[in-house]
Parts: sequence; C-alpha cells; structure tokens
Amino acid sequence: MAMERQEFLDLCPAYALGLLDGEDLIRFRAALAAADTELLAAYRSAANAAANLSLAAPEAELSPRVLDRLMARIEPASAPSTPKPRIAWLLPFSFAAGVAATLALVAVGLLGYVSHLREGLTHASVAVAEGRARIEALEDSLAQKEALLAVIKSAQMQMVVLKGQEVDSQGYGKIIWDPVGKRAILHVSNLPPQAADKDYQLWVIRDSKPVDAGVFQVKGTRGDGELYKIDRLVEADRSRISAFAITLEPKGGLPQPSGKMYLLGSI
Repeated sequence: MAMERQEFLDLCPAYALGLLDGEDLIRFRAALAAADTELLAAYRSAANAAANLSLAAPEAELSPRVLDRLMARIEPASAPSTPKPRIAWLLPFSFAAGVAATLALVAVGLLGYVSHLREGLTHASVAVAEGRARIEALEDSLAQKEALLAVIKSAQMQMVVLKGQEVDSQGYGKIIWDPVGKRAILHVSNLPPQAADKDYQLWVIRDSKPVDAGVFQVKGTRGDGELYKIDRLVEADRSRISAFAITLEPKGGLPQPSGKMYLLGSI
C-alpha cells in the first residue's frame, strides 16, 4: 500500500536513526525512491540532524577573568608577575549535549513510530469489526432466503396479508406460511422503529386466543421492508388458526398481548 505524505514525514526521523524494520522499512524505501522535491528535502533534513547530533552544542570556554582569579589564589604573593597563559578549559558540555540531543531525536522518532503503529492497529480493528458485521449480515440474509425457499416449496403454502391498524394505518406486512412444517416468513414494511425497551411481538390467533410466535425489532428506517424467519408456529391445523397479529410489547415479549395492535391479518 502506498505511503501517504504525512506518514512519510512522520517516519523520516525513525528511518534516519535506523529504527524502521519489516514492512514499514520496505514501504518507506519505496516511498523515498518516488519522493518529490518537498519530501526529499524533509528526508535530507532528518538525515543531517541524525548525522550531526554530536555537533549539536557549542564548546564552553572558561572565562579568562575567572581563570586569573583562580591562579592568583593558588600562586604565592611574592611570585613575580608574569603574563599567564590562557588555558581553554573544554568542559564536557558538548558530549552531554550531544547525547541529550540524540536521545531527544530518538524519542521523537519513537513517538512518531508508536503513533503510526497505534493508528494502524486502530484502522485494522475497525476493518475487522466492519468485516464481521458484513459477514453476520450476509449470514442472516442467507438464512432468511433459505427459510423463504423452504416455505415456498411447501405444497400447503399460504400467504396472509397484514394491514395497519388504527394506531398506525401506514404499516403493512405479509406472512408466507407453511402450516404443515409449522414455519413461516414474516415481511413487514413501514412500521415505526421501536423504543430501546420495546419489541414487536407476533401472535397466532388460535381458537380465538393469541399465542406467542416470537418477537422482533425493526432495524431500518420507516418505509424499509424487512424479512423475519418464524420458527415458533404451534399449529398445523389451519382450521384452528383465524388470524395473525403484531403488537408492541415490553422488550422480550409477554405471554399475552398488552400493547397496541399495529398489524392484523385474517385467514
């Protein structure tokens, strides 16, 4: 993968100090070979800084006035006054400053490299999560289509239309039903999204009494059509089932309906 300009600039100090390896080293060298004038200038600046670290601080020379005072205290008072040689005391500031500058540049390079790795890991984690979500969505879609195909193949297949009720007349749905296999596919459209503490619940009206057939949630926006696989139909005798209904209930559903009815379809 091609290296972006900002990534190249961030990794210049680490490369100049020999801290890159593996894929980052290969990618940086490829980017350096194709670098434009601006990027080459940035690289040369980092390389020069790394090469000249030992010269990063000036030498310090002891003041002649201070030296004279020290010598006056050491020599006897009767000693003849002669010109004193100027001795330049070179303190080890250059070495210490060079080490400090080296460590500072190494720290900057390492921080940039760590930041680059952390950013790469974040992007990788997001990509993995998105990939898993896509796989799960595809698996759900495949399961729904396989279930729909199984219901359609049934010789006893029926379709029941569900109509919106007074609470929300815009809702619409269909149940494609295999009474012998006790399975069905529910398709709903234009239902309003439920609150976080609510679920839609499907009911089979058997012998004039509602029987729980499972809960579901509207995941898309209003107007989107959604398919749901139903595995909890309890009756194979069509003569005992008179209708299907959908109500809005507390999350997880209830043994008997308590909320408002959104869809109803008679057989």
